[in-house]
Amino acid sequence: MNKMTTKEEETAENEIAAKDPFYGDAPIPEDRLERYNKGTRIKTKKIRDRKLKGTLDLTEKKYGSAVKQAARYELLLTEEPGFLETEEGEESWMIDQQSIVKEADIASANKHFQLKLEEFGPYRIDYTRNGRHLLIGGKRGHVAAFDWMTKRLTCEMNVMESVEDIK
Repeated sequence: MNKMTTKEEETAENEIAAKDPFYGDAPIPEDRLERYNKGTRIKTKKIRDRKLKGTLDLTEKKYGSAVKQAARYELLLTEEPGFLETEEGEESWMIDQQSIVKEADIASANKHFQLKLEEFGPYRIDYTRNGRHLLIGGKRGHVAAFDWMTKRLTCEMNVMESVEDIK
């Protein structure tokens, strides 16, 4: 078994980086990093104790990695809801689902589906945490669960009682 030396590893990595324009981690904007950076760098230059210095350096590396991860995963946060922006003189209640689907990108338009649930409503809904499954419960006792991605019905029943909330 032949192991590569450090110089050979560097050369191989440089060749990969030259061929792939997106090699390595995606760049993170400095302002986003500053938002998650909560402290100052520990100065270990004057510390004589090697064990303490090594521990502090390791802690600093872990902290820097955590800051980068937090900044990188910021786009996955879901605190900001979407909104519908209308043109001047147009009200949002005038916009129907078909016009939204027509203007949406292909991936979002493929997720569109229609449920006709008039007789047992009004309905309460709840999605699983990953958004794959949907559970609906009607005021007159209709309860149904289905896979939202494939639109396949998993379970449906009438509980013969008023459904106030669903989880």
